[in-house]
Amino acid sequence: MNIDEAKIKFDFIRNEVNSYIDKIKSETDTRVNIIDRILTEVLGWEKEEIEREPHTASGFVDYLLKYGDKNFLVIEAKKIGFELIETTNQKVSFYKLGGAAIKPAKDGIIQASNYCLTTGATFAGLTNGICWIGFNPFPRDGKPLFDSNSITFPSLESISDKFAMFYDLFSKEGVLEKRYLTQIQKFSTSVTGYYEKLYSVHEMNNNRMIPKSDFQIDLDKFFNEFFTTLAGDNDPEMLIECFVETQDSINAERAMQKISENILNSIQSLNSGTGRELEKEIEFSIETEKTSDIVLIVGEKGSGKSTFIERFFTIILDKNVRSLCLALKIDMANSSGDINYVTKWIYKSLKDCIEKELYKGNSPEYEELQGIFYKEYQRWKNGEFKYLYERDRQEFKIKFGEYIFNKKENNLEEYVINLLYHVVRSRKLMPCIVFDNTDNFSQKFQEAVFQVAESIHRAVFSFIIVPITDKTIWQLSKSGPFQSYDSKSFYLPVPSIKDILDKRIKFLKKKIETEKNGKSYFLNRGIRVKIDDIGAFVSCIEEIFVNEDFTSRRIGWIANHEIRRSLKVFQGVVTSPCLGIDELVKSYILGNMENINPQKITKSLILGEYKGFAQEHSQFILNLFTLKNNLVSSPLTKIRILRLLRDKEASSNDVHESYLTLQEIENYFEPMCVNEDIIVNYIKELISYRLLQTYDPSDDKVYSGQRLSITSCGKIHLEMIMNDEIYISQMALVTEIRNLSVVEKIRKISQQGLNAREYWNGVISTFIEYCLEEDKIFVRLPKDNLYRSQQVIIDELSKWK
Repeated sequence: MNIDEAKIKFDFIRNEVNSYIDKIKSETDTRVNIIDRILTEVLGWEKEEIEREPHTASGFVDYLLKYGDKNFLVIEAKKIGFELIETTNQKVSFYKLGGAAIKPAKDGIIQASNYCLTTGATFAGLTNGICWIGFNPFPRDGKPLFDSNSITFPSLESISDKFAMFYDLFSKEGVLEKRYLTQIQKFSTSVTGYYEKLYSVHEMNNNRMIPKSDFQIDLDKFFNEFFTTLAGDNDPEMLIECFVETQDSINAERAMQKISENILNSIQSLNSGTGRELEKEIEFSIETEKTSDIVLIVGEKGSGKSTFIERFFTIILDKNVRSLCLALKIDMANSSGDINYVTKWIYKSLKDCIEKELYKGNSPEYEELQGIFYKEYQRWKNGEFKYLYERDRQEFKIKFGEYIFNKKENNLEEYVINLLYHVVRSRKLMPCIVFDNTDNFSQKFQEAVFQVAESIHRAVFSFIIVPITDKTIWQLSKSGPFQSYDSKSFYLPVPSIKDILDKRIKFLKKKIETEKNGKSYFLNRGIRVKIDDIGAFVSCIEEIFVNEDFTSRRIGWIANHEIRRSLKVFQGVVTSPCLGIDELVKSYILGNMENINPQKITKSLILGEYKGFAQEHSQFILNLFTLKNNLVSSPLTKIRILRLLRDKEASSNDVHESYLTLQEIENYFEPMCVNEDIIVNYIKELISYRLLQTYDPSDDKVYSGQRLSITSCGKIHLEMIMNDEIYISQMALVTEIRNLSVVEKIRKISQQGLNAREYWNGVISTFIEYCLEEDKIFVRLPKDNLYRSQQVIIDELSKWK
C-alpha cells in the first residue's frame, strides 16, 4: 500500500467515525473502531505485528508494534473524550512535552516512555483515537524528556490536512526507516537543510550514445536469438543441448523421474479395477498419506530452476510416463503477492490451466460436468431431488447446472479439487502441479503457497513441485509449515557463465556446419547474416568469453551468478561499441586476430553504449564514489560499508552467520563519526544494485533489525576499486565532487599534451588524492584493531596517488 491509497482509506475511516462518534464511549470502543483500523488499514501494520497488552516491568502496554523480532513503536491509548491538549488550536503543532499545551497528556507520556525503556521501542505515540501525539522517548540532544518536543495532531481533520507527516511518523514503513527523527528535527529547529554544490569533470548532458555499425545491427537478432533467451521456448533442440548439466542436476532428474514413475505405477495398478475400487484406493492414499512427498527443487536465485523443470517434463521424463501426466504450471510471479488472496488466486489459476489442457481453454460441457460431479449427480438423482428427477428431468438438469455454477463461483476450491479427482479417476492421469517462482515473494507468502500445495497434495493423488531458493528453505525449515509437512529436496547448483556460453557456442558451431551443407536453420529464424560472419562471430565469442577466465569470472560475479542476469551482462559487453565486435570478426576472418586486452572488456562493461559512464543507464555497475548534495560525506563511505561486510563474511564459518543488522552497521560507524542517515541511504543504494543482499530476499525494507550481507557483485566492485584503473578513471570523470579546483585540475590534464598512459595516471592520481583528503574531513578512524581493515582501504587506495 502506498501513501496515496493510505490517505483514501484514512478519509473513509474519518468520515465513518464522524458519523457515529457519539456511540463510541469506552477505551475498548475507541480501540476497535478507530485506533485498530488506522493502524492496520491506513498505516500498514499487519495484525500479527501488533501486540496488545503485553506485560512488561513497567506495566501492560496498550499497543506494542513489532517487525520481525524487534520492537519499534509503543502507543498508549485513552478513551475518546479524554483530553490530551489544552488549546483550541486545531492545526498540527510542535509542542514541548512538558509545556502547557499538552499538560493533560503528561501521565500518558510518562507511561509510554517507560514502556519504550523496557521494550526497546524507539518511538512513542499517545492517542484518544482523535488526537495523536508522537514523540521521541530518548532525546538525543542531552535534554530531559520534558524539555524535548512532540508533534501533535489535534483532530482527524488535522491528520488529513498533514497526512504525509502523520504517515511518516506512525506508518510501518515510516517507523522502520525512522522518518520520525527527520520530522521532529524539521519542526524543532529553524535550521535550513544542508546542501552542497557539486561538480563533475564530464557533465551528464554531454554524454552521448555511440552509434552502432551496420554489422552490429545485423548481429543483434542473431545475438538475441541465441544468447539472451534462457529457456529456449521457440527451439526445443536448443533447450536440450544448451542446458548445462551438473552431476547434481542429473541426480535430481533421475530421482524425480523415479518418484513420478512410482506414483504412476500406483495409479496404473488401479486401472484393472472398477471405478469404485479406484476411488477407494485414492481415499486410502489420502487417509494414510501414501502419495509422494512434495518435491522441492532447491537452488540459488537465477540457477535455472524453472528451465530445469520445463526441460524435465519436456525432454527427460520418459514419453510413456509423460503421456500419463497432466502438467499444470502455476506461475506465482503473475500473482499480486497479497497473502490474503493467494489461495483464491491459486485455485483460479489451476482451474484455468486444467481447462486449457483438457478443454482447449473452454469450460467443460454439461455432460462433462455431470461426469466430474458424478457423485453429487447420483446423490441428487436418488436422494434429495429424486422426485424432481422422475417428474421433470429437464428441470432437474437445470437445477443441477445452477448448483455447479454456484460451486464454481462461490466454492472454487471444491470445484478445482473435483476437476483434479476427475483427472485421476476418469482420465487416469497424474496431476503434476508446479508452483513456479514462489521464492519471488516474502517468507509468509511462500508459507501460504506451501500450505495450499500441501492441502491439494492431501486431497488428490498428485505430484507437486515447488522451486525454492537455498536460503529460503533454510529459513522456512526453522519454522512454519516446512516443519510440519514432509518434502523431498533436490539441490540444483548454478552453472558458471563460462559453461553456459560454451554449451551455446558448441551448439551453434554444429548448426553452422549444418547450414554449410544446405540447411536453413538460421534463415528460418529470420537471420540474414552471412554464415562466414556468424562463424567468425561465434569463434570470437569463444575466444573472449570462454577461453579467457578473467572475462567469464567478472561477468558471473557482477551478475551474482544468476543465469539470466549473467546473459544480460554478457549481452551488454558484446554489443558495446567499445568492444568493436565487428572489427574483431573481420580480424578473425583475415586470420590476424590478437588477444583482447582485459581493459577493453572492462571498458565495455562499464560504458556500454555510451561515450562515458552513465549511472542512469547502468543496471550492473555502481559508482561507489558518488555523494548526495544533502548528505555530503566521505566519498569512500560505500566502500567502507562493503569492506565491513566482506570482513564479516570472511570471518564466518556459516553463510547464515555472514550477516550484520543495520543497527550493528550503524553502531560500527558511529565512532567513525558517520551519520546513520548517510549509512541508511547508501545501504539502500547498494541493495538496489545488488551489491548487498537482505537475509530475506523479498524483504527489501531497510530498518534497524534488517540483516545484510555482501554479494559477489559487491566483492567484485571492491576488487575493481583496488585493482582496476579503468573503473577508477571512468568514475573520476563523472563523480560529482565538492571542490571545483580539483575538477579544473583534472580538466587541465587533458590539455597538457600527455600520452594516454600519462593522462589517465594524472586523472586517477588527482581524483584519489581528493577522495582521501575528503575522507580525512568526514571520517575519524578509532585506533583499535576492530577498525584495522578500514585503515587498509586508505593504504590500498594510496597506491593510485
